[in-house]
Amino acid sequence: MICHARVTSNIVAAEPGTASLGQLNEFCNSPRGYRVHADYSASLAKARLIVDGTEVTLSQDGTTVISQSDRPAVDSHSLAVALPEGVEGGSLSFRIEPL
Repeated sequence: MICHARVTSNIVAAEPGTASLGQLNEFCNSPRGYRVHADYSASLAKARLIVDGTEVTLSQDGTTVISQSDRPAVDSHSLAVALPEGVEGGSLSFRIEPL
């Protein structure tokens, strides 16, 4: 089984407002599908992730499911992050979990 999730942008300036993260490219050949998680530092818990134009509220526990499929798939999503005033940045990574 092969699964991977990659983002086209690596570094984004930590400034209030919305910043593009580029594209999230997913591939997973798991017969039962997969989930893509965003993992982030506690400092980003008040930020919002924007996936294909839809806002995703980040949970306080440092991980949020942002995409999933119930079958093997190749998919791509536009990503952005909205940082409110007072958030000075943090780390954000993406991982894919086969089901």
